[in-house]
This record gives sequence, C-alpha cells and structure tokens, in this order.
Amino acid sequence: MSGKAFDSHFEKTSQTKREIAFMTQQRSQYLYKFSGTIQSKTRRVNPKYSQYFYQLNITCTNFPQITKIFAFKAKLLDPQIWPILESDHYLGKTYLFSCRNYRGSYYLVNWEELTSSRGNKPQIFNPQNLWPISNY
Repeated sequence: MSGKAFDSHFEKTSQTKREIAFMTQQRSQYLYKFSGTIQSKTRRVNPKYSQYFYQLNITCTNFPQITKIFAFKAKLLDPQIWPILESDHYLGKTYLFSCRNYRGSYYLVNWEELTSSRGNKPQIFNPQNLWPISNY
C-alpha cells in the first residue's frame, strides 16, 4: 500500500471507529421503556466484583421478545426499588420498566407501577405513541 493510500485508509478507519463509539455512547444513554410483569427473579453473583444482582424474568407486553432484564443496586435511580425486589413485593403488579442497554442486555434504572382506573386490570404500554392505553 502506498503512503497516500495507507493514510486515506487509516483516516477512514479512525473516522468509522469514532462514529461507532459515538453511536454506542448514544445508545447506552437512551432510556428504553418496557411494560410488563416480573415472573421470577434469579440472584446472580459477579465473581470478579463479589457483588450480587438480579436477573428478572419478565413478561413484556409491548416488546414480547424481551424476556429478561437485570437489576443492579448501584444502577437504580430510586433506592426504594432494591428492598422491593429483595422482598418479592413486586408480585402480581404491572410495571413500566425504564432500562438502559449495555452490550445487548437491558438493566433496570427505574420503574413505575401501572394501575388502572377500571378495577384490577393493568394498563398496557403502547410503543407507537408512548402513552399507556387500556387493554379494553
């Protein structure tokens, strides 16, 4: 490869890497909204840091392909969520989960309990216009 060709290739490669890094940074800052219920949780331990976290197995109403999200105590914006997770007080409730994406996995940042004005039936989350709608 000649000097000019090499320089041109190097500049294109560096520019592409910067663009990917910027896109990845933007993606990690984006807040994903999922509505659903927690079916079960699994306590997991990261042996590198000796911290434990939860894998929440969920039934997601607006994105059925999402079946699990992770909960880390240090990543939660609301400190009251962690004791609720530990004590299983989330059972039978529908939540709007706010998550961030990290390398293709979603981790919990916050949640909001979804309630319905029509008895016990929860609202579902409409991803098209980002407004909760009733499932009637």
